Amino acid sequence: MRRPNTPIVCAALAFAVLMASACDTAQQPPLEAGAGAPACLPDEVRPCRCADGTDSVAVCRADRTLTACACADAGAVAARDASPPRRDARPPRPRHDQGVVDAAGDDAPADAAGPGDARVDASLDAAPDLAPDAAPDRGPPDAAPVPTLCGTPPDLVRVGAVEVFRFEASHPAATDAAAFPGARSSGAAVPAPPGEPEACSVAGVRPWHSVTWSEADAACARIGWRLCGAAELARACGGPGEQPWTYGDRWEAGRCNVLGAWVAPGGDLSSEAPTGTFDGCRSAEGLFDLTGNLWEWVGDARAYQGAGWRTIAERFRPVDMLCDVQAAPADPQYRNPDVGFRCCRDAR
Repeated sequence: MRRPNTPIVCAALAFAVLMASACDTAQQPPLEAGAGAPACLPDEVRPCRCADGTDSVAVCRADRTLTACACADAGAVAARDASPPRRDARPPRPRHDQGVVDAAGDDAPADAAGPGDARVDASLDAAPDLAPDAAPDRGPPDAAPVPTLCGTPPDLVRVGAVEVFRFEASHPAATDAAAFPGARSSGAAVPAPPGEPEACSVAGVRPWHSVTWSEADAACARIGWRLCGAAELARACGGPGEQPWTYGDRWEAGRCNVLGAWVAPGGDLSSEAPTGTFDGCRSAEGLFDLTGNLWEWVGDARAYQGAGWRTIAERFRPVDMLCDVQAAPADPQYRNPDVGFRCCRDAR
C-alpha cells in the first residue's frame, strides 16, 4: 500500500503529559488557544479554517477542549466561529473539496500504517457500552416478532479468491431509520432483540452496529459465511492497487461517512448512514463504506478495522482512517454504536 504524504496534525491537550512525546504544539496551536475560547461538548465537531484557507473540522475531547484543525498543511489555524454552539446544533458536513491529502509521496509520517503494521489502540474500551444493570430497550412486550431471515441472497463482490459483502452487514429487521428495533446510534450500546438473525447485505438500510464479535461471527455463520479476515478487508478496501483509502490515494473529506459527516434528514445528530448512501465511498471493485460509517470486526483477531462515522480516542487524522488501521478492545463482550461487521467466504 502506498503511504499517504500526510503531515501529522498535532493537538494541544489540557494535560501535556498525555501527548508530550507525540506532538509539537508549537507547530500547530490548538483551536481553543486564546483568552475566552468557549468550551465544547464531547464528540462535538466544530468548523475551522486551515492556514491555506481550506475549511476543515476539529473535534471535542472528553475534557471539553478541541483538537487542532485537521489540515493537510500543519500550519496555524483559525476558528471560523468562536461563539458557543447550541447543544442541539447539527455538526457541519465536510464538503467534497475540503482537506485533500496526497498519498503518492515517499515522506509519509512515521505513524502512517502500512500493510502488516496496522495500529492497535486498546484505549477505545472507554467508548459507551451497555451497563451491566441496564435493561435493553426492545419495545413493548406485545410487539410483532422481529424478522431473523434476510429473504434475499447477499449482494456480494468477488475480490480475488474471496466473495465479500458489497455492503456492511445489516440485520433482517433493518430499515433506513434504524439498524434494528430499539437501536441507538449514540449513548449506551443496545443489542439487537434476541433470536438467531442472519447477516444480510442490502442497500439503503442502517448497518448492524452494537454487536459483539461473537454475535457478528454467528450471524455470518448462519448463512454459511464467516467474518472477513483483516487482510481480506484491507484488500477489499484498497482494491487491486492497494490504495490507502477505499476511493483512492488522496484523502478527501466528505467522500465517506467519517468525522460525523452524515445527519439524517430532519435530524440534529450525526450517525451511521444507510448502506450505500455515500456513493463516492466505493472501492474500485464496487464495495461500499470500507472507509468509515462503521468500524468492522475482523475474523482472525478480536479487533475491528477501517474507521467509523464518529471520532473516538483522538482518531481524527487521515492516517487514522487507512484501510488497515485497527483497534482492539480488551473486553470480549465489547459492543459499540459505531462498530459493525461484514461477511466473507471463499469464492465459488
